[in-house]
Amino acid sequence: QPELNASLSLGASGSGSVIDSATGQRIVTGATANSYERINTNVPAYLGIYFDGTSYFSCSLIMFTNGTDSQFVVGLGNYTDSGTGLTFTESHYGFKRIRAASVTTWSATNANGTTETTTAITVDAEANGQPFAALKTGTTDIKFYQNRTLQATHTTNMPTSAATNGIPFYSLINNANVASSSAFVVRDYKFSQDIV
Repeated sequence: QPELNASLSLGASGSGSVIDSATGQRIVTGATANSYERINTNVPAYLGIYFDGTSYFSCSLIMFTNGTDSQFVVGLGNYTDSGTGLTFTESHYGFKRIRAASVTTWSATNANGTTETTTAITVDAEANGQPFAALKTGTTDIKFYQNRTLQATHTTNMPTSAATNGIPFYSLINNANVASSSAFVVRDYKFSQDIV
Protein backbone atom coordinates (compact mmCIF):
# COMPACT_ATOMS: atom_id res chain seq x y z
CA GLN A 1 0.00 0.00 0.00
CA PRO A 2 1.37 3.42 -0.90
CA GLU A 3 1.64 5.93 1.89
CA LEU A 4 1.44 9.68 1.54
CA ASN A 5 4.19 12.07 2.57
CA ALA A 6 3.37 15.72 1.92
CA SER A 7 3.96 19.19 3.28
CA LEU A 8 1.19 21.01 5.13
CA SER A 9 -0.91 23.94 4.00
CA LEU A 10 -2.34 26.43 6.51
CA GLY A 11 -5.39 28.68 6.60
CA ALA A 12 -6.76 31.05 9.23
CA SER A 13 -9.38 33.66 9.96
CA GLY A 14 -9.65 36.09 12.84
CA SER A 15 -6.80 35.43 15.25
CA GLY A 16 -6.31 31.73 14.52
CA SER A 17 -2.75 30.40 14.38
CA VAL A 18 -0.57 27.32 14.04
CA ILE A 19 2.28 26.76 16.48
CA ASP A 20 4.99 24.21 15.79
CA SER A 21 5.49 22.75 19.26
CA ALA A 22 7.57 19.90 20.65
CA THR A 23 4.44 17.74 20.85
CA GLY A 24 3.17 18.45 17.30
CA GLN A 25 1.27 21.04 15.27
CA ARG A 26 -0.90 23.12 17.60
CA ILE A 27 -3.91 24.63 15.83
CA VAL A 28 -5.44 27.48 17.81
CA THR A 29 -8.54 29.64 17.50
CA GLY A 30 -8.21 33.18 18.70
CA ALA A 31 -10.29 34.65 21.50
CA THR A 32 -12.15 36.84 19.00
CA ALA A 33 -15.45 35.61 17.56
CA ASN A 34 -15.43 34.03 14.07
CA SER A 35 -11.89 32.66 14.47
CA TYR A 36 -10.61 29.42 12.92
CA GLU A 37 -7.42 27.66 11.97
CA ARG A 38 -6.81 24.67 9.69
CA ILE A 39 -3.97 22.48 8.51
CA ASN A 40 -4.16 20.11 5.58
CA THR A 41 -1.84 18.19 3.30
CA ASN A 42 -0.52 20.34 0.49
CA VAL A 43 -1.62 18.08 -2.37
CA PRO A 44 -4.22 18.56 -5.12
CA ALA A 45 -7.67 17.17 -4.39
CA TYR A 46 -7.65 15.15 -7.61
CA LEU A 47 -11.36 14.50 -8.18
CA GLY A 48 -11.63 12.68 -4.90
CA ILE A 49 -9.36 9.78 -5.85
CA TYR A 50 -8.48 9.49 -2.18
CA PHE A 51 -12.00 8.13 -1.61
CA ASP A 52 -11.47 5.26 -4.08
CA GLY A 53 -10.75 1.71 -2.96
CA THR A 54 -9.74 0.99 0.60
CA SER A 55 -8.16 3.81 2.60
CA TYR A 56 -6.98 4.23 6.16
CA PHE A 57 -5.91 7.11 8.34
CA SER A 58 -4.72 7.42 11.90
CA CYS A 59 -3.69 10.32 14.10
CA SER A 60 -3.01 11.28 17.69
CA LEU A 61 -4.66 14.33 19.22
CA ILE A 62 -4.17 16.35 22.40
CA MET A 63 -6.75 18.84 23.66
CA PHE A 64 -4.51 21.77 24.57
CA THR A 65 -6.94 24.59 25.42
CA ASN A 66 -10.60 23.92 26.08
CA GLY A 67 -12.71 27.01 25.30
CA THR A 68 -16.43 27.25 26.03
CA ASP A 69 -17.47 26.73 22.39
CA SER A 70 -15.65 25.16 19.45
CA GLN A 71 -15.98 22.84 16.48
CA PHE A 72 -13.12 20.53 15.51
CA VAL A 73 -12.82 18.00 12.70
CA VAL A 74 -10.02 15.71 11.57
CA GLY A 75 -10.01 13.23 8.72
CA LEU A 76 -10.15 12.89 4.99
CA GLY A 77 -12.18 15.42 3.04
CA ASN A 78 -12.31 19.00 1.84
CA TYR A 79 -14.29 21.02 4.37
CA THR A 80 -15.37 24.63 3.95
CA ASP A 81 -13.41 26.83 6.33
CA SER A 82 -15.62 28.81 8.68
CA GLY A 83 -15.27 30.55 12.01
CA THR A 84 -19.00 30.49 12.69
CA GLY A 85 -20.05 26.91 11.98
CA LEU A 86 -18.82 23.92 10.00
CA THR A 87 -20.82 22.03 7.38
CA PHE A 88 -20.57 18.25 7.75
CA THR A 89 -22.40 17.20 4.58
CA GLU A 90 -19.37 17.64 2.30
CA SER A 91 -17.79 14.32 1.25
CA HIS A 92 -15.56 13.22 4.10
CA TYR A 93 -14.90 10.69 6.81
CA GLY A 94 -13.27 11.22 10.16
CA PHE A 95 -14.01 12.50 13.64
CA LYS A 96 -15.63 15.66 14.91
CA ARG A 97 -15.79 17.32 18.32
CA ILE A 98 -18.53 19.83 19.05
CA ARG A 99 -18.37 21.89 22.24
CA ALA A 100 -21.29 24.17 23.10
CA ALA A 101 -21.75 25.94 26.43
CA SER A 102 -18.85 23.87 27.84
CA VAL A 103 -20.49 20.52 26.91
CA THR A 104 -18.44 18.30 24.58
CA THR A 105 -19.66 15.66 22.11
CA TRP A 106 -17.30 13.51 20.00
CA SER A 107 -18.66 11.72 16.91
CA ALA A 108 -17.58 9.49 14.07
CA THR A 109 -18.71 11.24 10.90
CA ASN A 110 -18.93 10.71 7.15
CA ALA A 111 -20.96 12.16 4.30
CA ASN A 112 -21.50 11.73 0.57
CA GLY A 113 -21.75 15.40 -0.40
CA THR A 114 -25.44 15.64 0.58
CA THR A 115 -26.14 13.76 3.82
CA GLU A 116 -24.07 13.05 6.94
CA THR A 117 -23.99 9.84 8.98
CA THR A 118 -22.83 10.35 12.56
CA THR A 119 -22.44 8.28 15.73
CA ALA A 120 -21.56 9.68 19.16
CA ILE A 121 -18.42 7.99 20.51
CA THR A 122 -16.58 7.69 23.80
CA VAL A 123 -13.17 9.36 23.95
CA ASP A 124 -10.58 8.77 26.66
CA ALA A 125 -8.84 11.66 28.46
CA GLU A 126 -8.32 14.30 25.78
CA ALA A 127 -5.18 15.76 27.32
CA ASN A 128 -3.19 12.52 27.00
CA GLY A 129 -2.65 12.26 23.24
CA GLN A 130 -5.42 9.90 22.17
CA PRO A 131 -5.10 7.75 19.01
CA PHE A 132 -7.87 7.85 16.41
CA ALA A 133 -8.17 5.74 13.25
CA ALA A 134 -10.67 5.04 10.49
CA LEU A 135 -10.71 2.34 7.81
CA LYS A 136 -12.88 2.78 4.71
CA THR A 137 -13.38 -0.49 2.81
CA GLY A 138 -14.45 0.40 -0.73
CA THR A 139 -18.13 1.29 -0.76
CA THR A 140 -18.95 -1.28 1.96
CA ASP A 141 -18.29 0.45 5.28
CA ILE A 142 -16.12 2.72 7.41
CA LYS A 143 -14.89 1.51 10.79
CA PHE A 144 -13.98 4.16 13.36
CA TYR A 145 -11.57 3.43 16.22
CA GLN A 146 -10.49 5.40 19.27
CA ASN A 147 -7.67 4.09 21.43
CA ARG A 148 -7.75 0.85 19.38
CA THR A 149 -11.40 0.19 20.29
CA LEU A 150 -14.05 -0.01 17.56
CA GLN A 151 -16.48 2.84 18.25
CA ALA A 152 -18.72 2.82 15.15
CA THR A 153 -19.30 1.19 11.78
CA HIS A 154 -21.03 3.26 9.10
CA THR A 155 -22.53 1.82 5.92
CA THR A 156 -24.57 4.78 4.63
CA ASN A 157 -23.70 8.06 2.89
CA MET A 158 -20.28 6.81 1.87
CA PRO A 159 -17.97 9.39 0.26
CA THR A 160 -17.02 8.53 -3.33
CA SER A 161 -14.65 9.98 -5.89
CA ALA A 162 -17.63 10.98 -8.04
CA ALA A 163 -19.11 13.12 -5.27
CA THR A 164 -16.39 15.71 -4.66
CA ASN A 165 -12.71 16.35 -4.20
CA GLY A 166 -10.99 14.97 -1.13
CA ILE A 167 -7.74 15.82 0.61
CA PRO A 168 -6.04 13.00 2.53
CA PHE A 169 -5.59 15.05 5.70
CA TYR A 170 -7.72 17.95 6.85
CA SER A 171 -7.99 19.33 10.36
CA LEU A 172 -9.93 22.44 11.30
CA ILE A 173 -10.92 24.09 14.58
CA ASN A 174 -13.12 27.14 15.09
CA ASN A 175 -14.66 28.90 18.05
CA ALA A 176 -18.25 28.67 16.73
CA ASN A 177 -18.40 32.48 16.58
CA VAL A 178 -17.92 32.76 20.35
CA ALA A 179 -15.12 34.88 21.81
CA SER A 180 -13.30 31.93 23.39
CA SER A 181 -9.97 30.36 22.46
CA SER A 182 -9.48 26.60 21.90
CA ALA A 183 -6.51 24.60 20.69
CA PHE A 184 -5.71 21.05 19.59
CA VAL A 185 -2.31 19.47 19.01
CA VAL A 186 -2.11 17.08 16.06
CA ARG A 187 0.82 14.86 17.01
CA ASP A 188 0.97 12.68 13.92
CA TYR A 189 -1.09 11.63 10.92
CA LYS A 190 -0.82 8.69 8.56
CA PHE A 191 -2.79 7.95 5.39
CA SER A 192 -2.59 4.89 3.15
CA GLN A 193 -4.68 3.66 0.24
CA ASP A 194 -5.11 0.54 -1.81
CA ILE A 195 -7.20 1.09 -4.93
CA VAL A 196 -6.71 -2.39 -6.43
